[in-house]
Amino acid sequence: MNKKLVALAVSAGLALPGLVNAAQVAGDALEVYGKAHVSLDSVSAKDSAGNDVSNLSMSSNSSRLGFKGKAPLGSMTGFYKIEGSISFADSGGQIDHRAAYAGIKDGFGSLLFGYRDTTFKDLRGKFDVFGDTVGDARNIIGSIGGNKVDKRAKNALMYSTPKLGGVQANIMYSTAWEGDTTAQAGQDNNNDSLTSANVIYKANSILLAAGWVQQNYVDANGDTDHKVTGTRLVGTYGMGGMRFGLIFEDLDHDKDASQRRSAYGANFTIKAGGGKVKVQYIQAGDNDAVSDSGATETVVGYDYKLAKNSKTYVAYSVVSNDMNASYLMGNGHDQKYTTATGEDVSALSAGYIISF
Repeated sequence: MNKKLVALAVSAGLALPGLVNAAQVAGDALEVYGKAHVSLDSVSAKDSAGNDVSNLSMSSNSSRLGFKGKAPLGSMTGFYKIEGSISFADSGGQIDHRAAYAGIKDGFGSLLFGYRDTTFKDLRGKFDVFGDTVGDARNIIGSIGGNKVDKRAKNALMYSTPKLGGVQANIMYSTAWEGDTTAQAGQDNNNDSLTSANVIYKANSILLAAGWVQQNYVDANGDTDHKVTGTRLVGTYGMGGMRFGLIFEDLDHDKDASQRRSAYGANFTIKAGGGKVKVQYIQAGDNDAVSDSGATETVVGYDYKLAKNSKTYVAYSVVSNDMNASYLMGNGHDQKYTTATGEDVSALSAGYIISF
């Protein structure tokens, strides 16, 4: 792809001398990339009347098209990224905003401004072996019946330290992570600011990480004094064709006890028959307001690599809700599958992914 872009830009420059700079936006300065991820899901759940509901659903899962690049800025390097989400399951080929930022980096680390995943969200991705599928860890991790803290932040400034002995720290601040400017004369509403940080250690086959986030927000009644905080610990270890992962998370809310709970999880993968067998288990405890409000997620799957840039997979996921819980399936998966409070939701999914 890059070679074709370079050739196209050079040809344009030779044909039209006024556009000779077009050749300079190829190579490191411009990389086009993307991913198509589609799946066919057979889903079983319960409706509000307690009746069984079973259907086939087609889902396009975090499929994307993006542009990124870098360019020298004296002793520093400038970089940027623009990424959109594309649906392969619906008509129209609509593109939704996924990421857009620009920054500079040097020996001091890097500094970027724009729209990006929080550093807290980054850690979940380092654990999850079923990301963007029906078994995505976000069905429970970061969620209390719906995605609560694994967010992208608008209006964000992020600094990353250089790696020192395998250790790197990242900190982000957003003046208005949801982009709320209401009643602020066009200014960012600092009532929904966000702070997020993590520290990551990576050496050989070991990864250890800790993260924290605080989201301030305004509720539907205009009350500005709300804070959601999260703490997350992640560890992974690889050995031969095997990999083990652990995660722990604690969510807190300054006013709402129903938004306070802890969760933990573990996963395991092993290479087998040209592919990979994967198992993941996550459990959420009761929230502080209601007993029997926890849930578990159990996922098993097999990935088969078709080529360096493509694979197919099958995954079976079950979210089991306690009597007063309503965790859904589909956080991180474009199609959301819900069930009645206290009931299970399960899905058998066959998917295909190709990246470029």
